[in-house]
Amino acid sequence: MDEPDLQELKIIEEAGNVLPSFSIVFTLEDKDVLRYFNEGNPLEIAFGVDDLEMTNVKFRILGKPYISKLTQHKYLIKLTGLLDNIKYYSDCKVNIVGPMSGIEAVIGAAGNHFSVDTNVQKSQDRQNWIQPNVSDKAFINQVWMHSYLLGSFPAIGISSRGDFILRDVKKLAKSGYTWVFTSTDVSKENEIAFDTWSLGSATGFINAWSGYEREKPVWDIDTGSSQIIKPSLQTIMAPSSDLDRMADVGKRAQEFGLLTENVHTNYHLAFQQNLGYLSVFSSGSVVLLQFSGRYVDLKVLDLVFLRDLDINLQGSEGYYSGSYLIAKIARIVESKNFTTLVQLTRESLGELIGNLK
Repeated sequence: MDEPDLQELKIIEEAGNVLPSFSIVFTLEDKDVLRYFNEGNPLEIAFGVDDLEMTNVKFRILGKPYISKLTQHKYLIKLTGLLDNIKYYSDCKVNIVGPMSGIEAVIGAAGNHFSVDTNVQKSQDRQNWIQPNVSDKAFINQVWMHSYLLGSFPAIGISSRGDFILRDVKKLAKSGYTWVFTSTDVSKENEIAFDTWSLGSATGFINAWSGYEREKPVWDIDTGSSQIIKPSLQTIMAPSSDLDRMADVGKRAQEFGLLTENVHTNYHLAFQQNLGYLSVFSSGSVVLLQFSGRYVDLKVLDLVFLRDLDINLQGSEGYYSGSYLIAKIARIVESKNFTTLVQLTRESLGELIGNLK
């Protein structure tokens, strides 16, 4: 492929238990190459600053949205797919691990497919974890949501380099920033000047679904006792002490749950707490940044600081400046231009005024 043949390349990483994806649009004059564009062959893409700092990533072609004849001697082709680790999604296993904590079980299952990058080695729980003839991805989803971290929650991401990233978010928030995004002049190596940004927030539906804590009645079959469990979500990164949600929403209830000696004491509470935190971190505030002409080795779940002057140029705008997690990265090559889009997220905006909790 010559440089003029490449029309567009996108490589996207996002937080969550999902593989990075790609799409590529290019022209082709060799008809024999068409036979190789299928699931039986990996597609290797190299990207980086220069030839000395290139990253080689293998993807698996899972879709061909179009292959059309552009001229008499040239095809226009678009291919899409995922990181070349499809067995993570598809290979089903029957297994029991433990007794161990949920985080330990996640690390063990992820290690079958990836290099594990984690800041936490175990959670505050212990039990046997059953993998009932499902893929490692499905198993990790189940264990992840029932892993209990006091006052925190585990976050997961997969990088295009093949790293499985696992973070105790509260612990991460207390560590140093990996990158600083700034609208002013760059003075340090870890600072990145962005071109444009936009802010969005979508709390209504998410809060109604799981952002407002719900009471869950739980009955312990072995002891015959019952209790009401309810998570308490607190701000972790936002400068405000309140989340972006109304203070008075009445009583919120959830369906009845059972507790046995087969699961740890906080099995249901962990799910409620993790779901609540993941929800508010997905909806509280989203900042989309864009910068061009520079390759930076960003990763999902990196802790970053956003610094932007207010409209009066008096200092950083406290409403949206501050700490964030990287939730999504899109690297795009189009018309010989290289652009990076970065989606940042945290649980709430700052300096909120109103009847909130």
